[in-house]
Formats: sequence, C-alpha cells, structure tokens
Amino acid sequence: VRDGVPDAVPSGADTAMDGLDDAFDPDDGGTSAPVQDADGDTAPDFLDVDSDSDGILDVDEGNADFDSDGLQMECIGCTQCIDACDSIMDKIGKPRGLIRYTSENELAGQGTRWLRPRTVLYTVLGLFVAVIFTGVLLTRGSYDVNVGRAVGAPFTELPDGRIANRLRFRVRNQQQYAATFTIETLTPAGAEIRIVGPPETSLEPQEMKRVEAWIVVPRPSFTDDELDGVFRLNFDDGTAVETAFTLLGPSD
Repeated sequence: VRDGVPDAVPSGADTAMDGLDDAFDPDDGGTSAPVQDADGDTAPDFLDVDSDSDGILDVDEGNADFDSDGLQMECIGCTQCIDACDSIMDKIGKPRGLIRYTSENELAGQGTRWLRPRTVLYTVLGLFVAVIFTGVLLTRGSYDVNVGRAVGAPFTELPDGRIANRLRFRVRNQQQYAATFTIETLTPAGAEIRIVGPPETSLEPQEMKRVEAWIVVPRPSFTDDELDGVFRLNFDDGTAVETAFTLLGPSD
C-alpha cells in the first residue's frame, strides 16, 4: 500500500486450489486485498478510466501509442480485451463498455460525424464496383467459348498435301439448363473440320468440356505461314457463337 508496509504478504500456499493465495483468501483464513482507489472518487482503479484524475486517460499514460491511432504497441485489434472486460463487468453487475471502440468526439460528448470525405469516397467506390459487377453479370453470354492449340506439332501435312491444325475448343454452359452444340468452319474457304469424338457435344448446366478437332485446309490457302480461321458453335437453343483463331502452315 502507499505507506510502504504491505497489508499482507503472500504465503505461497493455495489450500483451496482456487488460484488465490491463502493470505488473501478469506475461505482459508486470509484477508481480502483492498480495492485501490487512487483518486478517492469511489470508482475502483480497475474500473476508472482516469484513476489519478489528471485529465489524461490511463490507457494513454500507461501504453505507447506513437502514431496516435488509439492502439498501443503490439496491439493487433483483435478485440479480445473488450470481450474479456465485458465478461468481468457482467459478473460484477457493472455496465459494459469500459473498454470499447470510441472516438475523442464521442468521449467529449460531441457525437460522431458520419458524413466525411472518406466516407463519401468509399461509398462512391463501392457503388462503382457494384455497378461494374452487375454489368458483367447482365452482359455475360449464355456460353463461354475459348480456342487454343492442342499439344504437339503446330501443324501437320497430310499425304494429300493438305495442312491440318489440331485445335482445342473449351466450352462452358453458363445456363441453368442442359445444352448441346456442334462446331463448323466458316473460313477459310474449303476448310474442313474433323471432330475428335462425337460430332455433337452435350453440356450439363454450368458444365465445361474440351473438344478437340482437326482443321484441314488446302495448301494453296496458305500464302503465308499464318491464316485466319473463323468457327461457329451452334447450340440447340438457337444460340450461335463465332470465334476466331490463327491457323499455321508452311511458309513456302
């Protein structure tokens, strides 16, 4: 205590095994430690946010907050201290909120300003993202189609002199009902498509499948080593999706 003489000295024993030293446990003949009230305002120090009544909160006096963000050093903002404090206040019949999120304005009774430049900016950005996301959903097609080159040689020259490219069509059904589709070649003229597998492919709702196909083109069509090809996927609901891909061939 403040006179330099301790009211009781811990005995080092805990007969009741309740976590309380016998010297301070009335159940074991000890004397309860007095509740400190440094400023004599009838609020115990452990419940007093300014225990010495100097106008500076204990949390500011006893902890380092170099960036003045309201958090002491090494605090990660987990709020476990709030939960622990509220639990103790419930047990002793005191109101919650001794430790809580607040602001200097609220502590001074000035209320909280909700309309701030930062709040407006975040609201505008949130609405912008929501509009973009909604637009993407509304404009999303019924089917997603991508074309790529299959693994292996870039092209193959057939015995009859024609040039074949092996492509892979990745198709996703983005509807809530099943669908089937076929693939045809629009350009170049004279091109032939040979599907690896059944000529018609079925898709369950939200299912994605890869379909490989050989695109066979007459050699004279290649005036250069590249040739633009256009393909159309015809779905059983009447939807037609066109996609383009570059075909490769000999440069001579």
